[in-house]
Amino acid sequence: MSVLSRYLLRQNLYLMSICLCLGIAVYLLSDLFERLDDFLEAGRGLKIMLVYFLVKIPLIISQILPAVFLVAMLVQLSAMRSNRELLALRAGGISYKAIISFFLVYSLFWSGGQLFISQYLGVKGLEYSKRIWAEDVRGKEYVTKTIHKLWLREDNDILHIDTVQPASGKGRNLSIYTLAQDRRSVVQFINAKTFEAKEGNWVLNDVIIIDPIRFTSEYKPTLKLSLGEAFKSFTLAESRNNPAQLPLWELGRAIHQLEVTGSNVEGLRTIWHGKLSYAFSITIMALLALAIITFEHNVYLNLTAGLVATFLFYGFFVLGSSAGEMGFLPPIAGAWLGNAVFILGATTRLFWRSIAKSTH
Repeated sequence: MSVLSRYLLRQNLYLMSICLCLGIAVYLLSDLFERLDDFLEAGRGLKIMLVYFLVKIPLIISQILPAVFLVAMLVQLSAMRSNRELLALRAGGISYKAIISFFLVYSLFWSGGQLFISQYLGVKGLEYSKRIWAEDVRGKEYVTKTIHKLWLREDNDILHIDTVQPASGKGRNLSIYTLAQDRRSVVQFINAKTFEAKEGNWVLNDVIIIDPIRFTSEYKPTLKLSLGEAFKSFTLAESRNNPAQLPLWELGRAIHQLEVTGSNVEGLRTIWHGKLSYAFSITIMALLALAIITFEHNVYLNLTAGLVATFLFYGFFVLGSSAGEMGFLPPIAGAWLGNAVFILGATTRLFWRSIAKSTH
């Protein structure tokens, strides 16, 4: 690593740590004021409260990291320009392109870190904080809510479930329609009053089996079936209510399983691409900071421009994601709309500056 790279890295890490601490503190304080009364009314000790807020920190970091990265870079580059460091580097034969190259590579590492924090630590922390809130503060058992009127499909079997709790795998009133190979007629109908599914092994109770071809029916107290794909589908079905909370890899599996059942997954595909595009937005913020600094050396004006650009970026990100989820844009186009707009603007400015410098 060159001397310049070490210098830029050391400065940025210092500023990033300050900005992250301030951002986390503001976030936690606002959350604390909102939930403090609930913790006091529940009579829970300080330890439970501290654990609740500590496990939320990874999620907070993943949410504010792009904006924090932009602010830290703007402060760093503004100070370097005000102190004539950029001019000195240029006089020493080091062009602005070297700084651009460093921050692009550096920001890609942060993008990978953001993806890991948000999709692993953030998800685990969010799940744990929800459990604390439900069990220790609200005094309720933390279970997945019941899903009603669910249709699933596995090979030639079409399943209809009246009610099911994905957390326990237990449900009521299961109907299974087995289709012929040409899928034009029903060759068997199974109805169970109750059932329990675990890892694809379904145990049905109070079962009636009807053969519409032979006009026969049979009653069985219990019946065991292997319906692995259907099991995965209904355990993932509830995630359609909050798909953004699923890790990237689990969301990918959910998309595949729901697609097998014939569900529309365009919205979920948009969210899947959105997780990647949001992580990559840190690199977009790096380009944006490098472009903004070419206009003005005043740190306050640069920060103002950066904050305005951040709000605009989030606006385009939400707009594109909504358009993708509603089908107005392809999922990948909707999820990456904000990134595409700002990478085009930032690279255009940097390219124009390089041309202007070369002509003088």
